[in-house]
Amino acid sequence: TLRMAAAYALSFIFTLIYGSIAAHNDKAAKVMIPLLDILQSIPVLSFLPAVVIGLISIFPNSNVGLELASIILIFTGQVWNMTFSFYYSIKGVPKDLIEAAHIFQLNKWEQFKTVELPSAAIGLVWNSMMSWAGG
Repeated sequence: TLRMAAAYALSFIFTLIYGSIAAHNDKAAKVMIPLLDILQSIPVLSFLPAVVIGLISIFPNSNVGLELASIILIFTGQVWNMTFSFYYSIKGVPKDLIEAAHIFQLNKWEQFKTVELPSAAIGLVWNSMMSWAGG
């Protein structure tokens, strides 16, 4: 369960950063979203040997390599649907709310915290449950 929690924490942080960048930068989104889609389609078992062998060779006489490999592989099972959900939730925020944020002179962090994150909360909660179950 600790591995799952660590992988979920990494997935959540990745989701917030990656989804925000892609949602706010159209040029970046043209690369980031297809890349995310490609990475999502790769089965976890296809890079399992490389991750496990690589991390065991980096940490040869301890279980740290196996633990990190477990966390990384769980992360790859959890992160994709959370990130897509967050990205599309931010893209779907009504323009009226964005304009209101500008009228109230909210900076980017305040807009993220008070407009975008609450708008994406339902999708994040739902996809967090799905990711946890699938991880």
